[in-house]
Amino acid sequence: MHDIINTDDVPITPSRLAELIRHFYSLGWMRDNGGGMAVACGDVIYSSPTSVQKEKLSEKELFIIAQTDGKILKRPANPASVPSATAGLLYKTGSKCVIHTHSKYANLLTQLIRGDHFAINNQEMIQGVENRKTGRRLDNIDRVFVPIIDSELNELLLSPILLRTLEKYPEASAILVRGHGFFAFGSHSWQSTKLMLECYEYLFELACDMIKYKLPLIKPITNGTQQMRAV
Repeated sequence: MHDIINTDDVPITPSRLAELIRHFYSLGWMRDNGGGMAVACGDVIYSSPTSVQKEKLSEKELFIIAQTDGKILKRPANPASVPSATAGLLYKTGSKCVIHTHSKYANLLTQLIRGDHFAINNQEMIQGVENRKTGRRLDNIDRVFVPIIDSELNELLLSPILLRTLEKYPEASAILVRGHGFFAFGSHSWQSTKLMLECYEYLFELACDMIKYKLPLIKPITNGTQQMRAV
């Protein structure tokens, strides 16, 4: 495992958060009004709202929430706007950043896998994945384990299940939601969580293709990698 190294120490701001969400929309990860992101910054949480068009999101539409008690300090002008479920998950788990996507391949993977988890090993992009319990990154030969849970009618009902799943699997830094999408939980910064999100999305797409071509997701460690680990 590797220590988490941040290559960008720029703090999150409302404008940067809005820019990131528009970027995720452009990648197809937050289409329609789905998905969300919350980031801890000092003693506050910046959170995206629910049910808005992500490609048009501006910093004026974000929530600012107190980390101490979850009180909303600043809200959008729209009275119907509510914070993303990622804000509550961040507040209750002590994460530094939580990102929720509705990407095509996260959804598809949960329908290709009948069981209650996704696992893959021996892939280079695994190095960007965090072990939530230790706070360290995995090696490329390690096994990534992502729980899969069933979706609910709304995120209010889904959030308690996500929290129970995190308690059950303390090393997991992501949860797939069947027919829905996935949640990533970062322990260090918005930068490392964004990078981890990109690695997970890559692995989900790769896994869908591997299943299509009947390639095993779990492979034995080769002699070369065994020797490298022993050194």
